[in-house]
Amino acid sequence: MAATFISLILIGCKAPMATKIQDQVKETIPQNFDNQNVAENNSGITPWKQFFTDPNLVNLIDEALKNNQELMITLQEIEIAKSNVMYKNGKLSPTVAAGLGAGVEKVGRYTSQGAGD
Repeated sequence: MAATFISLILIGCKAPMATKIQDQVKETIPQNFDNQNVAENNSGITPWKQFFTDPNLVNLIDEALKNNQELMITLQEIEIAKSNVMYKNGKLSPTVAAGLGAGVEKVGRYTSQGAGD
């Protein structure tokens, strides 16, 4: 009886029908973007020293960049990576080695080896 009741309740459950929402935008997207509307004074293109005109702010930013520890650490990590690349490239390239040796041995006159000669 309980199973029948539960099955009737589950059969009666139904998800609502999905409705399609119409797009209200009437603008067309251009086929290509050739930097048509790029402003001359775009802050992304202008160097920061030209963008900020206050000399105190420029000096403050410049000082902060000079003493930025994270920036210095990152630059050192880049140098380490460059050194590792140079080291590994050096191990892959062929090497040429040459050696030359010469020796002279003179035995003393008043020694056991020199007295017999």
